Amino acid sequence: MTIATLRPTGTVAVDGWTVSGAASVHAATKDDSDTSFVAGAVGGQLAVTINAFSVDVFILPAGALTKTIRPRCRARAVTSTSQLSLSVAQPASADRTPVGTFFVDSSQIAVATIPLTATIFDGSGAPTAWTGTQEQLQALVMSVLVSGADAVRVYELYVDIDYAEQPTTTVLGPTGTIIDSTSVTLEWQHVAGEGGGPQAYYQSRVFSTAQRSISGFDPATSPATLDTSVLLGTARALKVGPLPNNTAYRAYVRTAQSINGQAHWSPWASFSDFTVDAPAPTVLSVFAAGQDGDFRVRLTVTRDTAGEPWDLLEVERSDDAMLTWVPVRGATLTDPPGDVWIGYDFEAGNGVTVRYRARGVAILGTSQLAGEWKVSQSTIWSSDVAILKDLTFPANSRTVRIRKLPEPTRPIVESKHKVLGANLKTRVSDVRDGEEGDFVIQTSTFQEALDLELLLDQPVLLLQLPAAWDLHPNRYIGPGTYQRQNPSGKIWGRAAQMRRYQIPYTQVGRPVDNGVFIPGLTWEDMADQAVTWAAILADGTTWGDLL
Repeated sequence: MTIATLRPTGTVAVDGWTVSGAASVHAATKDDSDTSFVAGAVGGQLAVTINAFSVDVFILPAGALTKTIRPRCRARAVTSTSQLSLSVAQPASADRTPVGTFFVDSSQIAVATIPLTATIFDGSGAPTAWTGTQEQLQALVMSVLVSGADAVRVYELYVDIDYAEQPTTTVLGPTGTIIDSTSVTLEWQHVAGEGGGPQAYYQSRVFSTAQRSISGFDPATSPATLDTSVLLGTARALKVGPLPNNTAYRAYVRTAQSINGQAHWSPWASFSDFTVDAPAPTVLSVFAAGQDGDFRVRLTVTRDTAGEPWDLLEVERSDDAMLTWVPVRGATLTDPPGDVWIGYDFEAGNGVTVRYRARGVAILGTSQLAGEWKVSQSTIWSSDVAILKDLTFPANSRTVRIRKLPEPTRPIVESKHKVLGANLKTRVSDVRDGEEGDFVIQTSTFQEALDLELLLDQPVLLLQLPAAWDLHPNRYIGPGTYQRQNPSGKIWGRAAQMRRYQIPYTQVGRPVDNGVFIPGLTWEDMADQAVTWAAILADGTTWGDLL
């Protein structure tokens, strides 16, 4: 326990009190002498400033916070019995003029009621929790009020402050070169300040060497590679990451003890630099080739066999000169087979120049270690037909004959308000929706009609128009309630099989990759590989498993 006893340093107000044996109220009540005192009648009030430790002004140690505050006095009743009320306050007004009855307002932080007899008595109140700073200590005022039946004499006044010194943190690790993971374990010790307590909070920030080299670096505010934010608990170690590989770092940690429910933080502390240099898989090449007849791009990704094996392969596509990238559906693979992966991208736009990138990932314990991205050359596929694609089972996709182009609308939620006194309306609106419209597809055979209706049962389809039409290359659409028009008066020959479908649609966002994807090799191969009821029954898979 760290206790500082503060004494009066100045007289603020005197009402009905007299001084004996000293030059002032504050001098009489801080000199440790029973020959000097102040005497007050019933209802008498006085107030003194408080900030003396013995004979010197008390200064809190750097970073310390107060825990409790307690008023005390040495006093007696003049002839029989009386009662003395003590109050310690931090008045808001700069001149610290007493307010009401000994600062009975929101600035009052501690009180004590002392019963007195004719014998000198050391009385005190109970410690009151109070977290104060040096500036707040400088503003304390102690008030004394006689509220009993007899006059009193006050020989000494005290305010006891229990405070806690600032804790410190010692960072123990990591250090050296980390080669088994891109996640690292931070370790530290919390050392309570004198009068403080155990660790209750902690926070860590990790900086690269480049970040620490920025002018004006401050571990509390500078941009960091990783920031845990404030965490609650007594942990002395924390695994963080993954961190970018092949980079040098330094970790900074601070811990806090709890003072009256408030975090009392240590300064930020650090240890030596450490380097993350875990071996990662390397992609040797990415080859992309547009295949016009199959309406897709063929991808070949080759691993560098001299490097680490890959546990995961990620392939992404860009159609805006590598400004943005999206994952290729079905091309995020766990345990990719062998050292060469061949796959297909069915969602690259018709007539759109695209590029691809791929990287291997090693799974080390609970962390993932990604290699560098390898980028392909640009490629394109182009066709003068329209295609309606099934994203989950591309084998179901079909070319279609569009007899009516989409005539879309693009709705927007809006409201208009006329404000009194204004000659123009105020418009409030949300962002504009995607397209809503309809188009017409014609089929020539019963089989084409069946194939189309199978497609229209899917929740989301990809409509790709001919490249020469110079329209939106990709539309993800949700087909609505369609109308099938049968031929009129045609009951013989091929014409009897013709159908027209009027299909309303809503443009939707690109669906997420749900892991259900059977690409096949050619249109015919894909049809052969499509999941059948027989295959499902054979391996016990259900449609719920597939979705």
